[in-house]
Amino acid sequence: MSFNKTALALTALAIAMMVGCNQPIGMPDVHAASTTIYCTVADVESYSGHVDWYKGVMPIWDDYERYSPMITRAYDETDGRAYPRKNGFCIFDVPDFEPNGAPTCTLYYYQNAHSGTPDLVVTHADQVSSWPCSDNTLFWAAWNGDPILATDSTHASNGWYKVPLTGEGNSVVAACADQTLHAGWICPDSVDGTYTEVCGATSDYPPYIKVVYD
Repeated sequence: MSFNKTALALTALAIAMMVGCNQPIGMPDVHAASTTIYCTVADVESYSGHVDWYKGVMPIWDDYERYSPMITRAYDETDGRAYPRKNGFCIFDVPDFEPNGAPTCTLYYYQNAHSGTPDLVVTHADQVSSWPCSDNTLFWAAWNGDPILATDSTHASNGWYKVPLTGEGNSVVAACADQTLHAGWICPDSVDGTYTEVCGATSDYPPYIKVVYD
C-alpha cells in the first residue's frame, strides 16, 4: 500500500512540474478573447454608387456623372477615350474599437451582374475629406486612392463573395475607428464593354466589413 501512495505522490509531483513549465501553479489560465464587429453602410442611397467619367477630346470637355446606389466598375470606349470609365464608391461606418494589434478584416459583397472579367481593386479614397463632394473629386479619389484595401476577381456566378483585406487595409480600418471609411471600387483594366455591379446601400444585400480583433 505504501508503494502505491509513493507512486501516486511522484506522479502528482511530475504533473505539477510539467504545469509549472508553462505557468505558475494556482494562477488562472488567461487567454485573450477575440471580438467581432461589423462596418456597415448607412441605409442612405447616396452612400454608395458610381461616378462615370466621359473623357473629352480636350480636358475642358470632360464630364462626370454620379449614380446611386449600385456600385459599378466598368470601362467603355469611344475613339480611344474612356467613354465612360465607371468608378464605384461606398462609405462604411466604422464602430469605435481599440484593437490590441492589427485587426483581421474581411470584405463581404454581393455581385449582382457582370460582363467580361474586370478585376476588383478596392482603394481607400482618403482624398474625400468631406461629404458630399464633387463628382470629379470622388472619381479621382477612388481611382488614386491609397492604400489598396482589397483585391479580387470577377466571379463566374453572381452572389455573395468575401475577400480578406490587405495588411494596410486592416490598418486603415483600425485608424478609422469611430469614423467613416470611404472606399473606391475600381477596375484598372481598359477592356471595352466590361463591367461588374455590386449591390450597395438601400439594397437587400449591402456590402460590409467583418472585423475580428483581440
